[in-house]
Amino acid sequence: RVSVVGDFNFWNGMLYPMHKLENSDIFELFIPGLSCGQFYKFEVKNAQGEVTQMVDPYAVMNEEKENGASRMFDLGRFRWEDARWLSERYRGNVFKDPMSVCEVRISELDSPDEKVQETVQDMGHTHILLRGTPEGERLGAQKGFFEPAFYGKTPDTMRFFVNRSHKRNTGVLLEISPEYLRRAVHLFEKKHPQAVNYLLANILFWIKEYHIDGFVFRGLSENSFDFMEKAREVIKKEDSSVLFIGEEISGREDADFFDFEWNMNLKASVERYLSTDIENRKQEYVQLSTPLMKGDFSHTVLLLNREIDKEKNNLFDESFIDKKPSCDYDKLTGVRM
Repeated sequence: RVSVVGDFNFWNGMLYPMHKLENSDIFELFIPGLSCGQFYKFEVKNAQGEVTQMVDPYAVMNEEKENGASRMFDLGRFRWEDARWLSERYRGNVFKDPMSVCEVRISELDSPDEKVQETVQDMGHTHILLRGTPEGERLGAQKGFFEPAFYGKTPDTMRFFVNRSHKRNTGVLLEISPEYLRRAVHLFEKKHPQAVNYLLANILFWIKEYHIDGFVFRGLSENSFDFMEKAREVIKKEDSSVLFIGEEISGREDADFFDFEWNMNLKASVERYLSTDIENRKQEYVQLSTPLMKGDFSHTVLLLNREIDKEKNNLFDESFIDKKPSCDYDKLTGVRM
């Protein structure tokens, strides 16, 4: 038995049992008279009589607490004002236009503060990349794939942020975290049609409901090939102007797979060169020249602030100034160079 339980039926699983569609694993139920903000879960009773409650995997809003419930929300009431941006997005050749991306942690956007967009615009960036939160890359990692990762806010908080960015002619990219990707690949490898459709619907959801301008995939591995190919097909079929960005996948020779690729080798070389004392830099010229042997860099993004803690296997931010070994004045001089 699968039932809908919530604050509207005293969390009683006997009151609203769902109907199983014939020859299917899908259960359905329509409950009239419910409103936004009400809490609900699914109650599942298995053949052994064990009863568990779980959040809705399609929920766009969940409680911010352990074992919290899903919340009902009306996605249709938000009014977008970015039609001009969407119609002109990358109308020219995106590979010839200047592109500078500013990374922003989602946890820094608890309130729809316009200062973020003002700062990004004043610094000349063309895009904002929304990254996951430090405590576990929350996007798709804890509850559902469809829930925006803004703490304590409604889905409209994120939509308001994207809408205002577009009105300032700033694109918004969304990071697909390694944890999200691992869960997605695990579902995809089961090759169950409903699981595959669930994942592809999720990608379309961010494009249609949140007007996301592109996706950045982290933590790619060889076993993510099939999922990534399907994801790219769905994204480009929906809107060819939505950017598909990722790290280099070992073993893949297709240079045109991503619209843009993070060049981690060039990044590491530049950082090592600039973090070396000026007196010793002459011996480090090879650090700059070796990665350039690869050839075509027209579809490459150079990262200037990402750092990997290999011992703890996690990511943290460190600016170029932090990487410099000398005094403050020399650090600033080196960063300008």
